[in-house]
Order: sequence, then C-alpha cells, then structure tokens
Amino acid sequence: MEKLNIEKPLLHIFVCVNDRGETQNGQKTSKPSCGPTIDLEELKNLKIRIKLSQISCHVKLTQTKCLGFCSPRGSIILLQPKQEYYLINSVKEIEDLIKSELSITTF
Repeated sequence: MEKLNIEKPLLHIFVCVNDRGETQNGQKTSKPSCGPTIDLEELKNLKIRIKLSQISCHVKLTQTKCLGFCSPRGSIILLQPKQEYYLINSVKEIEDLIKSELSITTF
C-alpha cells in the first residue's frame, strides 16, 4: 500500500443515488431509496460545471450508493470534511450548499 499525497478539497460532497427500484421478483420494494429524488442528468451537469469553474480544485462531487440513512422524504448527501449529512430534494440544493460553504454567489 502506498499513501498518496494528493491535495484535499475544501468540500467533498457524496451524493447517494441508490435506487432500490424493484426486487428480484419484479415487485416494487417498500424500502425508501435516494435515487428517485435526484435527477442524474442535473447532477452530471453540476459536476461538469464544477470541473470547468474556478472552484474545481476546492470542491469534489461524488455519486455513491447507500450512505446508510435512507429517507422517503429525499436524498442523503454527506459533506466532508465536516462529516455533516443533509436531506435534499434537488440538485439545486447541492449548488446552494456549495455556494454557502464557500461564501460565493456563483461559479
């Protein structure tokens, strides 16, 4: 194993996009999942906007599967290094959180 000396971002946001959808027998699951709340195309576009902006070295956005806190009311995100969880209902809320955390109005 080799430790990599990679510059750490100010914010690393993990977005749960897990969609439990249907079970193996084709039935809908009764368990909540985050995936249906998040528009994956909007999330992809936000990630591209971050990469092309001046904040790209400060913010990382990573799609992930289950973060362990499923909610029927929205999607869960984890903000690192603060170790804070948020319940969101749109990609715009992620954008607003980034602006708030970096004290900026646009990117």
